[in-house]
Amino acid sequence: MDVIDADTDLEQLMRRWHHITEYSTAAWTEFQSLCDALPASDARVAAAQERWRSAERQRMELLAAIEEIEEASAA
Repeated sequence: MDVIDADTDLEQLMRRWHHITEYSTAAWTEFQSLCDALPASDARVAAAQERWRSAERQRMELLAAIEEIEEASAA
């Protein structure tokens, strides 16, 4: 991968990371609101928690990919 491709990939990954971070924050807020309003056994609480966890997993995967590209660029 040449420098231009690495920069482009890094920029795309950083944009995706930014968007998924915003989504994760919104999912967390929704989950917390539902926790405050509904019993923990409610399926909507579980669904909101899974959306948040999924977004967090995606965010961490993107962050790992970004770090990998940055380390390769520094080498």
